[in-house]
Amino acid sequence: MPSFSAQFLDRVRLANPVDAVIGQHVKLRKAGRNLLGLCPFHHEKTPSFTVSPEKGFFHCFGCKKSGNVFQFLMEYEGVGFIEAVETLAQRAGIPLENAEAAAAGARYETQRRATQDRLYNVCQFAEQFFQQQLLAAGAGVAARQYLAERQVSDEAVRAFRIGFAPDAWDALTSAARAAGHADADLLAAGLAIRSESGQGLYDRFRNRLMFPIWDVQGRTVAFGGRVIVKEEPKYLNSPETPVYTKGKVLYPVNLTKRAIQQKGAAILCEGYMDAVALAQNRITNIVASCGTALTSDQALLLKRFAPKVIVAYDGDSAGEEGAVRSISVLLEQGIDVFVAGLAGGEDPDSFLRKNGPAAFQKILDDARPFFPYLLDRLSARFDLRTPQGRYSLCEQVFPVIARIDSEMVRNGYLDELSAFIKVDRERVAREFARLAAGGARKASPRQAAPAAAPPSPAEEAFLAIILRDENALRYAIDSLDSKYLRHDMARATYRRVQEMIRDGAWQGIELFIGQVPEEQASAITEMLCRVPESGDAWKEALDQCIRKLHAQSLDEEIAAKRAKLNETNDAAAMQALVKEIASLQQYKRDIASSLPGT
Repeated sequence: MPSFSAQFLDRVRLANPVDAVIGQHVKLRKAGRNLLGLCPFHHEKTPSFTVSPEKGFFHCFGCKKSGNVFQFLMEYEGVGFIEAVETLAQRAGIPLENAEAAAAGARYETQRRATQDRLYNVCQFAEQFFQQQLLAAGAGVAARQYLAERQVSDEAVRAFRIGFAPDAWDALTSAARAAGHADADLLAAGLAIRSESGQGLYDRFRNRLMFPIWDVQGRTVAFGGRVIVKEEPKYLNSPETPVYTKGKVLYPVNLTKRAIQQKGAAILCEGYMDAVALAQNRITNIVASCGTALTSDQALLLKRFAPKVIVAYDGDSAGEEGAVRSISVLLEQGIDVFVAGLAGGEDPDSFLRKNGPAAFQKILDDARPFFPYLLDRLSARFDLRTPQGRYSLCEQVFPVIARIDSEMVRNGYLDELSAFIKVDRERVAREFARLAAGGARKASPRQAAPAAAPPSPAEEAFLAIILRDENALRYAIDSLDSKYLRHDMARATYRRVQEMIRDGAWQGIELFIGQVPEEQASAITEMLCRVPESGDAWKEALDQCIRKLHAQSLDEEIAAKRAKLNETNDAAAMQALVKEIASLQQYKRDIASSLPGT
C-alpha cells in the first residue's frame, strides 16, 4: 500500500484549489467569502452546497457531506484515498513519490500494479474486439438480430459497449497475441482457458453477446456473456481475477452513480439486460447484481451514493427469494429498502417491452417499504390464525429486524409486526429480546449509538476560532484544559490538535479534516461554515469562550453537589456540601477577571 508524506500531500493539495476542482463539476456562484452551488451528491432545488476557498473545504447543509479536495474527489468519483491523491497529482503534473521503492514491499506493490495495468489493458482490448465483432458483416449478424428482437437501441449498444464473442475457438486469443498481449495475461484476466493437453489456449467466451463489467472508476475488469441461442448456461461470467472480485462490483455503477446520487435512490435489478432496458428508457439510477447474491461490500458501495434502494428483482419465486436475501444485506448497512411490485414472472426488461417506461415508473413510485412486503410474503406460508403460525412468522422476521442497528428503527418494525399478527406489542418485544439474547441477533460491524446532542454554542465557537488560526490554537492550549469541553467530539478534536501542535504535525484545518473520521469531519466543516469568523478580534472572542466553558463546567459541578445535598440526611455532610457549593459559586463569579486577557 503506497504511503504519502505530509509534504507531498500538502503540495498536491495546494496545487489543486478546492474551488477549482469542484468548479469543474459543479456550477458555483459567489456568496460572500464562500461559493454556493447545487449539491452534486443529492437532488436539491435550492443550493445548500458551500465551498470555502480560503479554508479549502466543502460542506453541504442538506446531505451533510463535507471534506477537503481529496474527500470531494473520493465521494464524487467513488474512489479511495490513494486513487484521489494520484488523480490530483496527475492533474497538477506532480510526479508521485517513490520513497520506498527499494523496499521489498514497494517492489511487490510495483509488480502488482504492473500486473493490474496489463490486465486492465487486455480487458480493454477484449472489449474493443467484441464491439468490432458485433459490427462485423458476417460474425455479428445473429447478435445484432437478437438485440433488435430484444428492442435494444443502437444508442444503448454504444453506451454500454455491448459486443459479441464470435463462434470460434481462439478468435480473441489470436487477436490479442497479434496485438502483443501475453498468454499469461489472457489467462489471468479470465479471457482464455488452457487446453487439457496444456499446449494451447482457447477463448472462454464463444458465440455470446458480451457485456463489459467495469469498476467504479470505469476500468474494464470482467465480462458477462449471454447466449443468443438456446444453450446452457444462459449467462457465463468472468472468474475472479486480480482486478475483479464479483462481490465488490455492481453493473454499471460507473455510468449510473451520478444519477443515483442526484435522485437519492438506486434501483437494484438482477441482470445486464434489465439494466440496459431501464437505462435506454431514461431510468438511469440503476445497478444490477448480475445474478449473484448481493454482498455486504456491494451494499456498502451503494450506500456511498444513496441512502435508499428500490429492489426490482424478477417477479418469480427465485427473484422473490433473492429480494429477501438482498433486503437483509442492505439493512445491515443502514439503507432504507423498498420493493418494486413486479409479478407474474416479469423482469424489468420484459415488463418495459410490454408496458413501456411510464408503467414501470408507476411501479417504482408505488414501491412498498420492505417490511409490509416481507410480512405479506411470509403470511402466505404460515397460518396466522394459530399461535404456532404467528410464532413461525416471527421466527422468520426477527433475524431481519435484528440486523438493524438503530433501536428506534427496530422498535418501529416491532410495532408493525405486533399490529400485523395481532399480538400484544410487549409480548412480541419480549420474545424478540429473548431470541436476540440467545444469539439470534447477528453481530453487526457497526455499533448502534444514540443520537448525540451537538456541542454547546461556546464549544462550537471555541473550536471554530482555534481551528481557523494557529495563533489562537497555541493560545488556547496554554489557557484551557480539554476537560472543560464536555461534548465527546469537541473534546476529542481539541485533544487531537493539542497532540499535533506538540508533535509539530499541525498543518492547518484543510489537512486536519482529511485525517479524522467522516462523521467528525462533517461536524467540523458544518460548524466552520455556520460560526462567524472573529478575524483580528480572535483573542477577545476566545477569552469569552473560555469564560463560558469554565462557567458551564462549574454549573455542572454545582448541580452535582446539590443533588448530593438533596439525597443526604447527614448534618455534617450537608454542611460540607453547602460550603463547597458556596465556594464554587464564588469562583464562578471570580473567573471572568482571573482568565488570560481580561
